[in-house]
Amino acid sequence: MRAFILIVCIFGLYGSKALTASPMVEAFKAYSEALNKGDIVTAEREGEKAWQAAEQAGNEKYSAILAYNLAELRLRYLPKSDAVTPAARAWALVQEHPHNGLAPASAHLLAALSDFAAHQKRAKRKALEEALAQYEKAGLEVSYPVFRSRLELLKDSIGYVDWHDVGEQAKAAQDDYAALDMDQKPVLASLKIFSAASRLMETRFEDTEWANSELNDALKIMGPQPYDNIHPVALKAQAWQIAINAVLDSNKPDRLEHGKQPKKTVAPYRWRSSYIKLTGLPEHCPLPVWIKRNAPKFPNLFAEKGYVGAAIIMYSIDEKGIPIDVRVAAEVPSAVFGPVAAKSVHGWRAKPAPDVSEKCRTNLVTTFKFVLAPLAKRRLR
Repeated sequence: MRAFILIVCIFGLYGSKALTASPMVEAFKAYSEALNKGDIVTAEREGEKAWQAAEQAGNEKYSAILAYNLAELRLRYLPKSDAVTPAARAWALVQEHPHNGLAPASAHLLAALSDFAAHQKRAKRKALEEALAQYEKAGLEVSYPVFRSRLELLKDSIGYVDWHDVGEQAKAAQDDYAALDMDQKPVLASLKIFSAASRLMETRFEDTEWANSELNDALKIMGPQPYDNIHPVALKAQAWQIAINAVLDSNKPDRLEHGKQPKKTVAPYRWRSSYIKLTGLPEHCPLPVWIKRNAPKFPNLFAEKGYVGAAIIMYSIDEKGIPIDVRVAAEVPSAVFGPVAAKSVHGWRAKPAPDVSEKCRTNLVTTFKFVLAPLAKRRLR
């Protein structure tokens, strides 16, 4: 809609044939047409041309607007392209000429967001937070840069293990998502997962009911998954649900003999996913006959700190019964349990089954619950 309004404005001011055929207008026409067709590469190229033409013509009003459009396009669709330069230019022009048709708060937010997204420096977070606060204070409608700012702040908070802020940003981002009427299921599902994870980590896994509801919503949003290409977001939701089960198992009454130390255990293995509805599974596939299938070792450091968690491992089995293409599909709450589980799967051995089809031996899923029994009053992070 912004592109349509801008092109009408340009043609309204430049009504003559000579001016409507100017490089700036022609490039903008091509930009708008490419954008409507979903051709982002062409739109980006023509948007750059239109902006540079406005710069060469000394048309600061349209230079600011065109620079803003180009920066937002790159930020949204072309993460490896330079959004910082046009965003900074738009902000500079708005500060020089506040009444050029572009809201100062919008230009300020986009400049701060582009800078933070490009450099990911903690020192730049404050500038982004201030720009976002000014945008909200100005009473402007929710825009993509507002939504994207939430995501960038959320990711930064995860890196610094600020689970409270993760939850706050996830909630606000979901509100922005609804206001923008977006249709990006993995994004919405991810926000649900972040909300659940933040609640679990903040409450030390005490509020499992609400978190599990959020995770169920995430899985519903993602829908059935092809068995040979399960989306990482669906796997992450499943991993958190497995972790919840690990905690519930850890909190069961202690049945150990008096005076003995709690046992570190790893959950029973599951051959197929029990949380995600899978489609396209090969029919009549026999389960492998395992000759060797040892449980992974519980990391000592995590045992001492009372951590529990989950890992999902995907792999295939060759004709000799050896696991191949072993990879960590998901792990929570941190990147420790996955490698431990994967190392264990590498050591498994199944009875050779050369007559079993390759489809039945590939894209296999096994889940692990890392449990401390009993958990008692141990600390969770």
